[in-house]
Amino acid sequence: MGIWKKVTVHPDCHVVFQKVYYSVPFRFVGQALWLRATDTTVQIYQDHQLATIHPKATRLGFKQTLEEHLPPDKAAWLMRTPQWCLKRASEIGPFCRVFIERLLGDKVLDRLRAAQGVLRFSDKYSPARLESACQRALRHDSIGKKVIQRILEEGLDQALPLALAGPTPITEPRYGRAIGALLQSQH
Repeated sequence: MGIWKKVTVHPDCHVVFQKVYYSVPFRFVGQALWLRATDTTVQIYQDHQLATIHPKATRLGFKQTLEEHLPPDKAAWLMRTPQWCLKRASEIGPFCRVFIERLLGDKVLDRLRAAQGVLRFSDKYSPARLESACQRALRHDSIGKKVIQRILEEGLDQALPLALAGPTPITEPRYGRAIGALLQSQH
């Protein structure tokens, strides 16, 4: 018989049933559809017509996504895996790579969108600014997309505080007399 539930298609082309995400063709975004779940399948209907069918997932938070359900631009973004994120971060710079590694941490799938979002900042601001923002965030041990966003929006990546910029180079002797005078007076 199965369970019936009315669901709404989210902007990411998924509906949620029992804390699991199931993709639906993107033309249904924003619409209310009917979902029928059995022990083995999840079927989604619009006006008594089957829109899609998925095997029923058993893990909470799992995403059942069919690439053909996504619009072309989202499908391309979905293919940006954790490995792609790490490769792209390495291309931007070493601080960006370390930042993305730490962001993904041991919850790679939970934080993949955040990592993709951080890397997308290189399009808006520039790879060099993103690298500087990652460096600053790492110095403060602040790992998160919102941290990078704030650093970039406020321009904090462009001017490191004096204490973080490194010591001021010494151009004058540090003693009261020149080093030559000190060495001559010791005979």
